[in-house]
Amino acid sequence: MNDVIALTNALTDIIVNISDKELQDLEIEKSTFNLLDNINSEKLLLTITGKQINYLPAGSPANVVFNLSTLGLKTGLIGTIGNDTIGENYLNKLEKSGIQSFLTKNEKRSGICYTLITPDKERTFIVKIGSAGDFDFNFIIPQTKIFHTSAYELDSAPEKVFSLIEKLKISGAKISFDLASPIVIKNNKELINKLLDKINILFITEEELEELKNQGITLENLNKKIPIIILKKGENGSTIKNNQSQYNIPIHPTELKNTCGAGDAYTSGFLFAYIKGFSLKECGYFGSFI
Repeated sequence: MNDVIALTNALTDIIVNISDKELQDLEIEKSTFNLLDNINSEKLLLTITGKQINYLPAGSPANVVFNLSTLGLKTGLIGTIGNDTIGENYLNKLEKSGIQSFLTKNEKRSGICYTLITPDKERTFIVKIGSAGDFDFNFIIPQTKIFHTSAYELDSAPEKVFSLIEKLKISGAKISFDLASPIVIKNNKELINKLLDKINILFITEEELEELKNQGITLENLNKKIPIIILKKGENGSTIKNNQSQYNIPIHPTELKNTCGAGDAYTSGFLFAYIKGFSLKECGYFGSFI
């Protein structure tokens, strides 16, 4: 049995350092999630031309299983790539990481995410979803202790992803879910409301909680539906809640390189400790450390 299987938008991060002025000139807000179709792509390419660029297979749930595999858990990843060089590189990284591949291919281009890092180390995303938003579940998914995905994937194929979560829940998997982005929550109000009853472990930021509050859903409401809630508060650490207890977890001091994937690293640390049978408080400390 797998420890964790995740469903991801199989995006390759194209990581570039840019200045605050360059980001301003692109007319996008810092730390946001944007679609390439809504951005001046010519201006973006001119901005990054000549700069050092790093390519990294990613997607939020994929980041989680890459970390979990490094930590020694048995993991698998579901997603879709294109029949191109970026897709091949993604598949190779998966195989080298020892992750069981449930990747399918189609004729679209593989998904990419321009990840722009400003001098304050914050990241801003510009996504061309491509094949990554197409999910094909016409294969047998083996049993897993935990199934993890995020609202980004729900945004890509809402009904398909919801049905998969229902099926895996019935098979005995615990459902771990990251709410991902206030915008995605806003776009999928009804489905996320339905999904809350299916989730065992919820990862949420303060900004995402504010969006839920706009819809009349408080942390107390969530706690009645979901056994374990992790509220991520950036430099202020995290709070873990279940029906009986609440734990406030500090950050683990470190040198900040950039914030891309920090929340996913926390998730992987928490899930690793949870699978190993640690207390919720210890899970929080391990998440913070990772």
